Amino acid sequence: MRHHNLPITACILVTILLTLNIPSARADNPSLEEGPCYVIADTGDVFGKVENDGSITWMGSIPSGYGGGENLAIDPSTGYVYNIAGEPSGTYVKTPLIIIDPETVAITVVNDDTTLWDVDALAFNPHDGLLYAVNKYEKFNNEPGILQLVDKTTGVATKLIDLYFDGVAPVTGVDPHIDGISFDPKNGDLYGIYSGWGGPSHLVTIDMTTGLISVVGDTGAEDIEDICFKWNGVLVGALGDQGWIEGGPFEGLVVIDKDVPSASKLGVAYGPFTNYDVESFACTVLYSSDGAIVGGMLVPGYSSAVKGSMVLLFILSVIGASYVVRYRLTPPGNH
Repeated sequence: MRHHNLPITACILVTILLTLNIPSARADNPSLEEGPCYVIADTGDVFGKVENDGSITWMGSIPSGYGGGENLAIDPSTGYVYNIAGEPSGTYVKTPLIIIDPETVAITVVNDDTTLWDVDALAFNPHDGLLYAVNKYEKFNNEPGILQLVDKTTGVATKLIDLYFDGVAPVTGVDPHIDGISFDPKNGDLYGIYSGWGGPSHLVTIDMTTGLISVVGDTGAEDIEDICFKWNGVLVGALGDQGWIEGGPFEGLVVIDKDVPSASKLGVAYGPFTNYDVESFACTVLYSSDGAIVGGMLVPGYSSAVKGSMVLLFILSVIGASYVVRYRLTPPGNH
């Protein structure tokens, strides 16, 4: 009879082992599992949270002196919201890298001046956790931009490569440029939105090695100011105050089918007012400790301790099962 409790003991040990060293990328940030999205409006530098119906809950304005930023990115490892503020044009003479508290809109200045001119696109790659930006040498030069690597801890930018089209760039209004970038969480491909004032917005892909911009196609929408993949792999765009889709004006979010491509309204307009001119948009895409994302979903990464625990779990399960089998096959009276 002394062996009857061994399978139970093994099960208890298994339960204990399964609770040890579980990756905390999600456990430490339960509110981030749903992948909240945020925006910044150009009018008043107002920061807001995107609700499920596409409307915006406006939280407050970016502190004075740190507005003007037309980009937004969320760190996949922490959920911190980053922005390169300013746009050297008289009002602002510096472009600081800041972290925005999404609850209070208070900021932390990482670097008082990244020295990057006119940053319209900013995004973290959820596969490696690095921060990338696209900026221009100056406005109205009709160049698509420069791909930069930005150190999130120091704000120091390193030029990677000049971007270019293989052939003639699509006609898209005044001052066309890369207005937003985002990495596909499924495969790490870099997408961008190429927009101008008063013209169609084109979805493009960017080769980070060569700088080649390939046009996927016209989205059917105008004035898409920024794009971002959500945690589930859906590509969403934010329209500005000149937004136009489905035959009429619209200030709101759109879902972009990246394979067609085509854009369609996502819920209601920002509301309750118009002419906010949303220029920045970002969603949360977390990655595990091993940086694994499959199908746009977080795949738990296990430490070596957990992997070892799993091996031990298997061994204990086998031992426990063998005792159960032995007990059941032993004739009555011989237990």
